[in-house]
Order: sequence, then structure tokens, then C-alpha cells
Amino acid sequence: MVPHLIHLNSSGHAVWSKTYTSAHAFNVYDFRVLADGSLGFVGAMATDAGYSAAWFMHTNSTGGELWNATYGSDDNYAANSFFEASSDVYILIGDIQEGTGEYATFDIWIAKIATPVLLDPAENQIHEISAHFSYQLNATSPIGLDTWVLNDSTYFSISDEGLVQNASVVPVGMYGLAATVNDNYDRKKTTSFLVTVIDTSTPVWHPPPTDQMSEYGLEFYYDVDALDYSGVSTYWLNDTRFSMSPAGEITNATFLDLGDYPLAVSVNDTYGNALSQDLIVTVQDTTPPLPTNIGDVLFEVGVDPGFWLNWSCTEFLPSSYQLLLDDTPIASGLWTGLSVNYYVSGHDFGLFNYTVVFEDTSGNTGTDTVLVYADDTIAPTVNSPLDIYYLEGTTGSSILWNATDLHPYSYSIYRDGVLIRSGGWAEDNAVTIMVEGLSPGEYNFTIVVFDISGNYVADSVFVVVEGYGTTTAVTTTTTSFNETEWQSRVNELIGQIGLLTIGLGVVGAVSAASIILVILSVRRTGK
Repeated sequence: MVPHLIHLNSSGHAVWSKTYTSAHAFNVYDFRVLADGSLGFVGAMATDAGYSAAWFMHTNSTGGELWNATYGSDDNYAANSFFEASSDVYILIGDIQEGTGEYATFDIWIAKIATPVLLDPAENQIHEISAHFSYQLNATSPIGLDTWVLNDSTYFSISDEGLVQNASVVPVGMYGLAATVNDNYDRKKTTSFLVTVIDTSTPVWHPPPTDQMSEYGLEFYYDVDALDYSGVSTYWLNDTRFSMSPAGEITNATFLDLGDYPLAVSVNDTYGNALSQDLIVTVQDTTPPLPTNIGDVLFEVGVDPGFWLNWSCTEFLPSSYQLLLDDTPIASGLWTGLSVNYYVSGHDFGLFNYTVVFEDTSGNTGTDTVLVYADDTIAPTVNSPLDIYYLEGTTGSSILWNATDLHPYSYSIYRDGVLIRSGGWAEDNAVTIMVEGLSPGEYNFTIVVFDISGNYVADSVFVVVEGYGTTTAVTTTTTSFNETEWQSRVNELIGQIGLLTIGLGVVGAVSAASIILVILSVRRTGK
């Protein structure tokens, strides 16, 4: 038998009817209309074990099943009557039959029951991969809910209140979820639903591409990056003058001229969702020309005929050049990238600043400065007259020095370190000094000749005067001394360094010791 419920109106006509089918036989023993208008009836239902179980059915006011439950399974249970103790709480009254036949015994059975967990059926969900997943399950129980359990803890979680959320990024796909709720008597209710994860979202730039500046003549490089939950698949752009790597690296595929290059940079994810960004690559020239550094030059006035200043310069976009002498333009012209050459000659004494200025087509300039020192660093030259030897009272003895220099200036003559004469000196003028009338003895006559730049040269002549009655034979004023006599005279000259230093105080940079050394060197090698 199965329960069959018919609702009759006041005339006895059926308004509706419900039949409740099951795999097992039912007996209905009591029926009541509950306080909220819903319906309840009790009875007994056969079990698979060959027994019967007390049975309670709860429907809405039109007979729609809300829930049903059985109680007892080891013996024959039956619910003969019931009443509503309070909302969703019921007292069942019946009996228990233990055993069968003449040995069967019957006991009165009473039970207090409550509405079991009511769990609203879950609905299938569609979830966008880039969004946060959140779905609330609803369940009630008059004795309170305890815990929720979800069958997938890898990608999802469920709270104590039945809120299902994603525990991590859920890949695109379909996920069958089963959520089970327990009440405080460990009664369970499960609902199942399908979560379909889709990807309709475009990737996200990280960071967004921006306009770029590139230096003319150099390789362009710019790295763009995009993020996507499903993974980035392909980067591409709209201009074949540029190339783009699978990692989003943009480089120039050809040589880029000056100007602006509008680019549309795009990326798509593994599901074909695409994202684009416009940007402008501006190729500019801010690099100045780079001329070679020649280095400063020393120019010997009157000696050097002249020299070339040869500048080379590195530049992608050459335009013009200008050459300045002490800030005054002296040359200019078109510059095609070749070297710029200028011949320097005819300078008087002084310091001269030659500056070349290279300019490219963008107005960038590069300069190099060469300092030309027009100077005289060459010392005068002077002849070395022979030493003089004469007898006391002999006349006509003199020393004649011939000095040469392009820029003569002055001379000074010292006798034994004491200045005895000085004056101006012209290049072609010989300097003569009479050395007659000296007392017997040995004398050192030294001339120091200066040019206009302070360069100098010195020469010494020994004058030996023999008195009457000496044993030294005088044969000629060109008499040479033997080694012993020469060494003796050298020693005497060294003893005169102090006097020579005083006498040369007006000379300046030259020292007495250096003059003596020059003298000795000349005397040792030349006479």
C-alpha cells in the first residue's frame, strides 16, 4: 500500500489529490493539519530488513512533500498518533513489536522528533575566472546547524554559514560540488551543483605601456608585460619596422629615422581574449658630435714653418662646422662627416686658442680646443775661443765671442765670478772684451748670452798672465795645459762658485753651478 491524500471541498468534491510512492509499503495511522496550515501524517513503512519503521510525512498545505523520515529499524516500529508540541517539533506515539508469533511482545513507544535539516536545492553556477567566486547555500534546522563540508577543498572552501568561495584561482573548467550540512544531532543533508569557470576577460597590462623615446642610430628596446589568469598566449604589434618577441620585447627591425612611430601593441590570452594599447615611439637625436681630442701644441716661433690641426668627429647626422681663434671665427662650412683640417703658421709669441665646433642636423654641438703655445725654447749658441796666455805688459789680447739666436736679447761677462760688463745683444753682433793689462795670474772670463725667452748659453775662456822672471816659457797664446795643470785650474774654478753665484744674481734662472759645469764640460772636450 502507498499513502494517498485527497483534499475535498465542502461539497465533497476533490480539490486535489496526492499519491506518495515508494519502494516499500506504507500504512497511515494518523493525520493532522498543523498550526501553520501544513499537513502531517504518521504510520509504518516496511524496511529492507523485513521489519517496519515508524514513519512521519510532512507536506505543505497542498500536499507537496516537505520531508519525511523513518524511526527505528531493528524491530517492528509503528507511529499510531502524533501531536505538534511546538513549531517544527512533534511527539510521536506508537508501539514496538519485538519478536514474532506467540513469542511477540508489544511495548508502547514514544519519540520527540524535529524537522530535519532543510537545505534549499543549489543551482548551477557560472564563474568568470578573473572574478571572486561566492555562492550562499541556505539550510535550516530547528535544533541548529553544526558543520558544512564541501567535496572540493583544492579550489573551493565553505564557511560555517554555508558560503562557498574560491580558495585559489580556479582554472577554466567544470567542477561538480557537493555540499553537506549537519545539524546538532548529526543529521545530514547534501545538495550538489556544477560550477562552470569561463574566461571572457582580457589580459591586464602590468604596467600599462607608455610612449617611448629612442636615440637616433641606437637599437630600440622596450619590454611590455601583461598578466592573465589563463596565461598570456601571444604578443603582436601593427608596424613591420618593429618586431616583438613572445615575451613582449619590442625592438626595431629596420633602421629608424627621426620622427614619431605610432604603435598598437596587443596581447591575447590562451582563450583568445585580446587587449591593445596605443603608444608612440619618438626617435630623436640628443647625442652631440664627438670630436677627437688633438692635444695642445708647442710652436717654435721662427723655426717651425707651420702645422696642421686635423679633427675627426663621430656623428650620425653631420651638418656644419666652425673654427674659432680666440673666440673669433676664422673658418666655417658644410660638414659631411669627414675630418676638418686647418693649417697653422706665422704666429708671434703668445698663447692661442683654436676651437672647432661641430654641429649636427638636430642642433647638437661638440667642441674641441687646442692651445697653441708660440714660444722659443731653443737656447742661443756661442763659439768657444781658445784660452789666452801672455806675458805681463803685453798688449792686444782680447776675447771675441760670436753668438747666434733667432731672438737675441742680452749678454753678461764675468771675470772670476764678478760681473764686469753687460748689454744688449743683436744676432749679428760679436762681443769683444780686451783682457790686456792684467797682473800675473790666471783669470776666468765667462760670457752668458740670453735670448728674448730667457734661454741662455755660457762659455768661458781662461787667461793666464805670466810675470817676468818666471820659469814658464811662453810660446803662444794658444798654449795648451797638460792634464795636471788643467785639473789644478778646474779645482780653482770650483772654489770660485760662491763668487760666480753672486755675480749671476741678475741672470735669474741659471745657477752658478750649472754654468761651471757647462764651462768644465766645454773645456774638457773642446780645448
